[in-house]
Amino acid sequence: CLTIMYNFTKFMEISDLRNFYNNWHTNFKVSREYDSKTALFFQQLLARMLEIRKPRKTNNLLDVACGNGYLLKEAEKYPFKTHGIDISDVAVKYAKNNTKAIVRRASAEGIPFKNNYFDYVTCIGSLEHFNDRNRALSEISRVLKKNGVCMIHVPNLMFVGHIYMAARFGVMPSEGEQGFSEQYFTFK
Repeated sequence: CLTIMYNFTKFMEISDLRNFYNNWHTNFKVSREYDSKTALFFQQLLARMLEIRKPRKTNNLLDVACGNGYLLKEAEKYPFKTHGIDISDVAVKYAKNNTKAIVRRASAEGIPFKNNYFDYVTCIGSLEHFNDRNRALSEISRVLKKNGVCMIHVPNLMFVGHIYMAARFGVMPSEGEQGFSEQYFTFK
């Protein structure tokens, strides 16, 4: 089943994926909610990034597949010039309303910034949804400065909650009802 999902996603037209995500952001309430748990997660993530490399006066941060801009909102508490990209027009609209960041509609496979531009790049819970993960990773690498910090967060296929749902209910895992484009990763 995962192979089928991967092949489906790999060959999905970018316009179809955009339409799916416009619909998802419009209709899936959780995509628009921001609670204290979400804020804490992003605060911890950003604190870890800052531990890895101390910020200088001007640091450019790019959040790839920024969704509604909640990581960008947290990043504004630090000395970052924040940027976000997302494939969804709806997500871009929400992100622009939620943050002061420069947000553009773009796919991760074609990041519209020059080489070696960002000190920090984040891609949180999104790589598993991209049409071409290798191209997206190449683009992230291209826009990241040589000594930059990149943080990528992906779901784990062996997460106990996913195993329980499969064993108990016979359902494949889904993070936020995004089964139309999800790919799970093993530890390897």
